[in-house]
Amino acid sequence: MAITKEKELLIERAKLLQIEIKKENTNSLNLINVVRFKLSEEEFAIESDYINQVATINNVITPLPGVPDFIKGIINVRGKILSVIDLRSFLDLPITKDKHNQLILVEYNEIELAILADKITGNDQINPDTLKNNLPGTSAHIKKLIQGVTNDRLIVIDIKQLLQDKNIIVNENI
Repeated sequence: MAITKEKELLIERAKLLQIEIKKENTNSLNLINVVRFKLSEEEFAIESDYINQVATINNVITPLPGVPDFIKGIINVRGKILSVIDLRSFLDLPITKDKHNQLILVEYNEIELAILADKITGNDQINPDTLKNNLPGTSAHIKKLIQGVTNDRLIVIDIKQLLQDKNIIVNENI
């Protein structure tokens, strides 16, 4: 099927627009936008690019039998059924009296899930080049899931690593 001159022109314009948008979104410091949240007296962050939505838990989380403790169940969010992950349990953080009341809906590589948070504390921009990778007292597995730590002790979660972690995938028949 031959491409008409009009189609060629539209394709060329689309490519030019795409390049212009990419140039507008980059900045000289390569700052990344993050959403900050509290979990077990620690402050964490996730890159905004991987977040679809932040919501208060209004629906019931339905528990699932035969899954690891860090999978709290499933929830219906606007007609979409998502697994609910408790990072506190997954990262071996201490249990506190704080109740999870927020959900952070994340997506990467067609994998979507909801992460429980105690409290969303805001948005921020950080320079990934300033992140430190030394987190004393953590296992190699957990270090792999963390992009780094800022000078003010903000722990940045690597969502790509988290959602590809073999422990997240439950392939069990009941």
